[in-house]
Amino acid sequence: MVFLTAKTLKEDILSGYNVGADDYITKPFDTEVLLCKIQAILKRESPRLGQEKVQFIIGSYEFYSAL
Repeated sequence: MVFLTAKTLKEDILSGYNVGADDYITKPFDTEVLLCKIQAILKRESPRLGQEKVQFIIGSYEFYSAL
């Protein structure tokens, strides 16, 4: 889970991580950096996914795990 928010206080960031965020990105953000972070998360998840192809939906975007 990636938090994309305008909240930049340390307490907000820590709260995001404490509820399970894999990353916390504040606005304004760079789209290329966001995509790299998503790819890194998908790579970390892939070994646990086995041979299944898993779909991740974030807003209107769809991502699929690598086999």
